[in-house]
Amino acid sequence: MLNKAPDQANILREYAGTMIRETSKVHSNLGQQIVITTEDKIRICLMIHLARMEKHRGWTTPLGIFLTLLVVFPTTTFQSWLNIPAETWQAVLILSCVLSFIWLCISAWGARTKPSIDNVIFELKKSSLTETEGNGAN
Repeated sequence: MLNKAPDQANILREYAGTMIRETSKVHSNLGQQIVITTEDKIRICLMIHLARMEKHRGWTTPLGIFLTLLVVFPTTTFQSWLNIPAETWQAVLILSCVLSFIWLCISAWGARTKPSIDNVIFELKKSSLTETEGNGAN
């Protein structure tokens, strides 16, 4: 009687497996591109990508400085301080405002394209393609 329970369980498993195989459809989409590279090349590629990402967000600092200086200018009454005339302080603020605006323009120009994961993958593939072409392999 103890042997009948495991036999029934095995029969049930086999029947279930047969039913699953007969009624199930399997679809596969396993086509992949494989990139084989070294750790140092991945590290370099990621460091370059990280620098691009930081450059993409680099316009926020000059914008904050420019807006702060822009708000300070009309709300400030310039006075002489440390034996420096008020007109000099005003000129320093105007020059700082102009320089921060130039910095903002340069940063915004450099951030016009957003880096993506596809760029990293392309760079890894590109470096492997140039190596295999350089070795004469196809």
